[in-house]
Amino acid sequence: MQESQIPRAFRVVFPVPRIPLPEVVPLDNREQPPFCPETGRSVSSPGIPVVGIIGERVVLPCRVTQDPIPEVFSVRWEFHDGSRRIPVGSFDGKSREQEWDGRFRGRVEFFPREFWAGNVSLGLRNVGISDQGSYTCHVSAQDVSREVSVQLEVAAIGDIPTIVVRSRKRDLSLSCRASGWFPSPEILWLDGRGKVREGFSSPRTTPEPSGLFRVDASVTLPPGSDLEVSCRIVNPRLNVSRESRIRISGGSGITPGIGSVPGIRAGRNPLIPLVQYLLLKSTVEYLTLNLTLIFNNLIYI
Repeated sequence: MQESQIPRAFRVVFPVPRIPLPEVVPLDNREQPPFCPETGRSVSSPGIPVVGIIGERVVLPCRVTQDPIPEVFSVRWEFHDGSRRIPVGSFDGKSREQEWDGRFRGRVEFFPREFWAGNVSLGLRNVGISDQGSYTCHVSAQDVSREVSVQLEVAAIGDIPTIVVRSRKRDLSLSCRASGWFPSPEILWLDGRGKVREGFSSPRTTPEPSGLFRVDASVTLPPGSDLEVSCRIVNPRLNVSRESRIRISGGSGITPGIGSVPGIRAGRNPLIPLVQYLLLKSTVEYLTLNLTLIFNNLIYI
């Protein structure tokens, strides 16, 4: 075979995402690891998973880094289900796009206008829990082929936590609950200084029919407390939290009937709440309730 007939070597590189969030991951040449002639390695992966939000769109990045890009090549994506490789989609690099497995039908997209730059990433719409796992990007040109693995993790940001207030004899019981989270979230009770409160019940995590999680926990406060209590739900995968806060202040003045909301009770004591929503930053949301605790009587002010 003459030298001109030998296909040029090419590399398939998984670029390092700057942050593990969904949507398009930057394909930056400065982030590509160099080819290592000593080991012959031509495929590399940073080992950083891509994180997709459930119900949204995610891009699994893959790039051919030969200069020039081969005029004729094909790309095939597969999903690893245990020991099986399930075909997700393929593209011949010119015009024909195919979807292979029913679970991905109607949700797969390529970016043919960017093939000239080596972008053979896979777009996946309406991400679900079952999409979580390992994918393979396989690129072939003439008789040369390379592949690289891409790990997809999924996550969901659930509801703002709800704090339920109940009076029990001379104590005040607070319970916090939230649903629609994935993976199983962390739940924390905080004091007014933002420090974790001790002595609350062990969180209970319950899977919902959708596969998402509901979490709840409770804490008991003694009478005469002058505290600010927060319940924070944290998604450890996204490092995103949602938070509700209650301010509890002791006092001698009793002003019943202000801002009455019917149908809300704690024991035998009517609860008359004033609810104020505060949005802080972009990832933490607060629900503030101002109330007076006088022994076992709850008067909201």
